[in-house]
Amino acid sequence: MIKRIRNTRIIFLYILFLMSCTLSVSTLQVSAATKKGSIEIHYKGRTDSQGEVDLSGATFTLFQIQSAENGELVWNEEFASAGISLKDTSAGAREKQAKKLFDYAKKNNITGTTQDTNTAGYTSFLNLDEGIYLLAQIGTVDSGTEQFESAPFLIEVPSEISGRFEYNVETEPKAEWVSKKEPPVVPNQPGDTPEKTPGKKEPVSSNPIRDMIDKVKTGDETTFITWICIACAGLGIMIVIYRKRNKE
Repeated sequence: MIKRIRNTRIIFLYILFLMSCTLSVSTLQVSAATKKGSIEIHYKGRTDSQGEVDLSGATFTLFQIQSAENGELVWNEEFASAGISLKDTSAGAREKQAKKLFDYAKKNNITGTTQDTNTAGYTSFLNLDEGIYLLAQIGTVDSGTEQFESAPFLIEVPSEISGRFEYNVETEPKAEWVSKKEPPVVPNQPGDTPEKTPGKKEPVSSNPIRDMIDKVKTGDETTFITWICIACAGLGIMIVIYRKRNKE
């Protein structure tokens, strides 16, 4: 009787052990299936005057190109007909693939998730499933008088970094200098004296006496002094003539 009870206990403990193992495996499988990742962008550029600066207000759009199913990557429905191979994983090939995929997305009006960089040049895309993603900057971004843009690029979640698979991927897109905006031309305000055009001669007046009078009216001190000198000289000549006549 005692032996039978002991065997029953052993069988019961063994069943509990098997159940706990089964629950543990199921929990690990669910955890692995639902594990999420993220992509954090830090966007920087280099200007002539300020050196390296954080680029705020840049708009990035995220597209999921491929998803992980049963341990394999398969094309998402929207990009299934793109006809672009991702087998070549070299940097140069990835650049060309990203450009073609973004052109395909624009041509077929495929929408993605959009985020803008903050004042420090950061933005993040969270709760991402395993797969390959396309990131593309929409338009350009200004920093002072400089304009920058980034070429489209591909990122895999998780990404293998230093021999480890990282689900939270950090990236710094390469910002290409586009152009330098010219500062706006401020028109002359009323009352401003227009600048003379180099090499352009001022028109010659047909009445120099009137021009001299006008200059005196406008407050030309040099012309005013000249008129005083002429008046004094004329007065002196009249005095000399008057004395000469009196002597005669």
